Amino acid sequence: MTDERPRAYSYIRLSSDRQLKGDGERRQAELRDAFVACHGLILDDTLRDLGISAFDGTNKTKGALGVFLRKVEAGEVPRGSYLLVESLDRLSREHVLTALRSFLALIEAGIVVATLGDDCIYSEESVNGNWTQLIVSLAVMSRAHEESARKVQRLRAAWVRKREQTELKLTAKAPAWLELLPDRRSFKPIDERVLIVERMLEELAAGIGRDKIARRLNAEGVKPWGGGREWHGGTVTKYTDNPALIGIFQPCRKEASVVDGVRRERRIPVGDPIPDYYPRVISEDLWKRARSASNKRARKFVANPGGRKGTVYSNLFSRLAVCDACGSPMNYRDRGPRSTPCLRCSGNRNGTCANETYPRYRPLERAVLSWAMLSDRPQHVPATAEDETVAAAERLRDELRAAVDNLVAAIERGAALDDRLALRQSDLARAEEDLAAARREASAAPPISTPEVARGILSAIADLDGMPADEQYAARAAAAQELRDLITEIRCHVDGSVTVWRGEWGFRIRTDGGEAWIEGGVNAAPGECLALRWENKAGAVADLFLPPIRADAL
Repeated sequence: MTDERPRAYSYIRLSSDRQLKGDGERRQAELRDAFVACHGLILDDTLRDLGISAFDGTNKTKGALGVFLRKVEAGEVPRGSYLLVESLDRLSREHVLTALRSFLALIEAGIVVATLGDDCIYSEESVNGNWTQLIVSLAVMSRAHEESARKVQRLRAAWVRKREQTELKLTAKAPAWLELLPDRRSFKPIDERVLIVERMLEELAAGIGRDKIARRLNAEGVKPWGGGREWHGGTVTKYTDNPALIGIFQPCRKEASVVDGVRRERRIPVGDPIPDYYPRVISEDLWKRARSASNKRARKFVANPGGRKGTVYSNLFSRLAVCDACGSPMNYRDRGPRSTPCLRCSGNRNGTCANETYPRYRPLERAVLSWAMLSDRPQHVPATAEDETVAAAERLRDELRAAVDNLVAAIERGAALDDRLALRQSDLARAEEDLAAARREASAAPPISTPEVARGILSAIADLDGMPADEQYAARAAAAQELRDLITEIRCHVDGSVTVWRGEWGFRIRTDGGEAWIEGGVNAAPGECLALRWENKAGAVADLFLPPIRADAL
């Protein structure tokens, strides 16, 4: 026998952790149970938004209430069903007109809204019979919005005051390599942790991935900080990507949401980053080199496209070599002692590309390295004072650009921030001038690097026999990073040839079995070759053309 009683959907919402720990949920449940028993209803208690705000409408866009409203709109909730709430402010604390539209949509769809705190029932019939109910509902909605707005303003004002009081730190929380001193005015670096962070960044800058960095730390018995038992790639990322390393603090607020019944939190930046809030523990040069290497590793392909590299960093062309026919990565393939390492198009392996040529890897590596040994490149050298000044000026310029972009977007959404935008634009103009001046000074400074730096890195991998596995890996990872700095792309053609691109120009490498040679190349020394015949993307060929090479190679 079908139960014909109306269904009552109980909606319980708590917006903060404090309310979750308090008595609000129990109080709302008791009022609901009493109402259901009194009116003989069938209870559905699945509508719960815990830790979600109604002030910004998150409960309607991402929460359980939004799911219910969409079901009502689709006609999936029968007319005459009840929606039980403690008060109307549980449904919405948005602007009055916005809240009223949602409220009236429920009433017009035949849903009976019962507010349990004041024992009021709103239905299409009751509102038509007594329109003053709308006046009461408007008053409640207006009061709810005003209370939330005042609370938000107070909290924002409190944080503004805290940010202005720079003599005291805003929070006792600190990055894992720092500790807040008892006076709450300064942080003290934890030296042994700073050394580990510096090592992480140096290895990242050398082209070693974060997962491998974590494995190396675990293999050496370095204990992680906090409650973890071992290092993971994600933990390394947490430290290597934290701008607190160069002194920057970004105030944030927490935003909670419930996805598939699971409460999740994320941190949303609030206001501008605060420079020099923390003590700097690494140089600008190391920070920029690590960021640059990290960006190159993720430049084109999905993370870890070729799988784990093992202990010797087999493929120096990872994230550089692609198939000319389909653009897919050319994956390193080595099936063991009886096989010959080669590159294979991942699209061909998946059956989507007809490029069936497998360039042998080792002769191709020798040919590329023979050219790279003579080619000029940006050097990774110890930072000078001029380098640090330029790096700091570039970072400030980039931060101000991002702030201006965010303000423009906010103004386009209707925010009244014109004065603040004008101020930031003025700051950006000064930062651009400071950066130009810093670059002029840096260019006038005497160079301290030598071509032998990169040459030594590349030549070191020619004689790795007998070296410990970790040292072999580190040496080849450093060489791979040098190649990523030097080469834009390596394209493997269906005729078995390979083009090494450096910007708009490239040279061709021909292969035949176990041999590979640079087309039009000239040997300058044993193991070193100049590429004289270059081509561009339009197909034009320039003979006897020399892009920048090391001066001492001529």
